[in-house]
Amino acid sequence: MNVNKRLAFIACGNKHLDLEQVFAGGKDMGLVMKCKKFLSLIIVIALLCTLAQGIVWADEEPVPAVTLEGQAIEFNETVQPNIRDGHTLVPLRALAEKMGYDVVWNEPQILLTKDAVAVTFTAGDTEVLVNGDRKECPRAPEIVDGVTLIPVRFFCETVGYSVDFMFADDIPCINIYLPEKDFSADLLPYMPNDVNYMVSPFSIKMALAMAANGASGQTKEEMLNVLGIDDLNAYNVFAKEILQRLNENDKVDFTAANSIWFNTDYYPNQDVAFQDSFRSLIVDFYEGICENVTNENAVSSINNWISEQTNGLIENVISDPDFLAALVNTIYFKGAWAVPFNESLTAPGTFTDRSGKQSEVDFMHDVDHYQYYENDDMQLLAIPYEDRNFEMMIALPKGDATPSFTDGIFDSMKRVRVDLSLPKFETEYSADLSDILKNMGMPRAFADNAQFAEEMFVNSPDPIKIDNVLHKTKIKVDEKGTIAAAATVISMGAGSPMPTEPVDFQADRPFLYLIRDSVSGEILFLGEYAFAD
Repeated sequence: MNVNKRLAFIACGNKHLDLEQVFAGGKDMGLVMKCKKFLSLIIVIALLCTLAQGIVWADEEPVPAVTLEGQAIEFNETVQPNIRDGHTLVPLRALAEKMGYDVVWNEPQILLTKDAVAVTFTAGDTEVLVNGDRKECPRAPEIVDGVTLIPVRFFCETVGYSVDFMFADDIPCINIYLPEKDFSADLLPYMPNDVNYMVSPFSIKMALAMAANGASGQTKEEMLNVLGIDDLNAYNVFAKEILQRLNENDKVDFTAANSIWFNTDYYPNQDVAFQDSFRSLIVDFYEGICENVTNENAVSSINNWISEQTNGLIENVISDPDFLAALVNTIYFKGAWAVPFNESLTAPGTFTDRSGKQSEVDFMHDVDHYQYYENDDMQLLAIPYEDRNFEMMIALPKGDATPSFTDGIFDSMKRVRVDLSLPKFETEYSADLSDILKNMGMPRAFADNAQFAEEMFVNSPDPIKIDNVLHKTKIKVDEKGTIAAAATVISMGAGSPMPTEPVDFQADRPFLYLIRDSVSGEILFLGEYAFAD
């Protein structure tokens, strides 16, 4: 098997497929997308293998070939990347400057700056400063012939890049790249650490996508970038398809609903309204309803609609009728476990919260086979629902590590026998996400010069902006399954190798959880249980 075909074999999850067959449309489309995602890496590695034929070997170790976004990085001839003690070390200046960082050497410190990011390394010291926060590097930077070497994975992942490491014809090949935007992952760092929370990335993204269809210029560009949407038209089609599939499910009680509301009292005696094209798009692609309200009935009409769509789980989301328009998404989920927990095995146990406080809570118990993954940072477990396209993922951190859901992590899970203890819990959460979304990169949508009016409204006398993004959720997890719901309201106005013995999985300390649609990969709900109620 030649290099290209062997790497295609690896990238496609060890399924023996010719690329020509895959891309001709004769195979599963999920697999097609997976192969496409790795195609650039395959080409890069094939190129590197060609270039690596003349590499001089030192101490029986091959010199790693390194690329950034598919472009080979040239290093000092006397000091090349090398692998020591399981860490790939690369010359810092060459890599950082290739990534667009300014490098300032002030012995023994090296300061790297780019935009709002500042990273300080100290030769011989594992402590690294990242925007003033201390991080521990797995290996101290070292100086060889005047060149500073650092662990490549630590630096790249610290500044938001991903690293793929593979061997091709015994040559270590490293590709550094900016990962595709993942709205759920990007949202996670902004979540609170002093309360139990749950959000619905799916609901937030869909509501904002509706709004983005009424935006233009920089406003639209920022919104799509934060949401990780490359092609809004394609996402509109995706939204229609996933809504139809999820709402027609007969094994779980699932409802996703959208609506837009126009307050006719906001501009009295003026012929202001939604654009017909915008209304049609919401109806056709988002299965939405379009309603007119007044100051008198706006609050009750919207809250009643949200309550109805979530079976009474979410109530009283809005309280102020002073808005021109409101864009609303709701999601309701009620799913039974594929195998319910035995209620007779539920027993009190001790949960230690983030502050160190210990509380007695009811733990559900089971010893069974589950999809499972483990690394240095966490244990990850998947509990399937009756419709096995849905699953609850439980991420249990090890020590102070923060779990991260990198590309392919769900595909790396294996079926193993697990001794599981999981608390029964309920969580309610509500927040205005406006500041979070601004900080994530869409400030223009909330500014007085936001660009919404022409795309969304007819005859608006003022620029229109987003006033707030209200989000409210609720979840209950017990022996039978899960009930969860969320509502997002965007109000707008004028601006200015696995063990054979059971794996021990004791969720008796703070853990992350998410409910995932495995078909689309969409994260329906994302939360953390960190404090016993």
